[in-house]
Amino acid sequence: MKGQFLNEQKYQNAKSKIRIIAFAMLAVGAILFAAGLALLIVGIRNLGNNKTMFGALGGILMVFGFGIISFSGFLLFTAHAREIASFGASGTAPVAGETINYVADEAAPAVEKTAEAIANGVRKSRNASSTANANVKYCTKCGVKNKKDAKFCIDCGEKF
Repeated sequence: MKGQFLNEQKYQNAKSKIRIIAFAMLAVGAILFAAGLALLIVGIRNLGNNKTMFGALGGILMVFGFGIISFSGFLLFTAHAREIASFGASGTAPVAGETINYVADEAAPAVEKTAEAIANGVRKSRNASSTANANVKYCTKCGVKNKKDAKFCIDCGEKF
């Protein structure tokens, strides 16, 4: 879809609106939480008389206030998600690069030793193969291996 992603100006505008809403909700949540706490204290001090309902109402206001505060924190996090991710990446990317370089430097001797061992194995295999092939010849008609000094093929009888 064309226009699905926000350009920088729209992103900044949306971020500003979310921040305003989040801070307003934070203020409302803090007021509700503080009022609820005050009512809860009044209710606890007056246990046994008719003001006990203040404690229950205070608890309810505290729960709602805390919920609103939590949601406003989520909105603030959402509004700054790009900056938070960028900050995290800028801190971890150099560490990851240093780790890769360290592992590469430490592994280099082992890799060189392994490559040298493989090269030696290939050389020995070629030498053994050429030494073994020096004492044989193959029939041009059927392809069977024969002794080098054979006059005829041991399989088809073709003359060399």
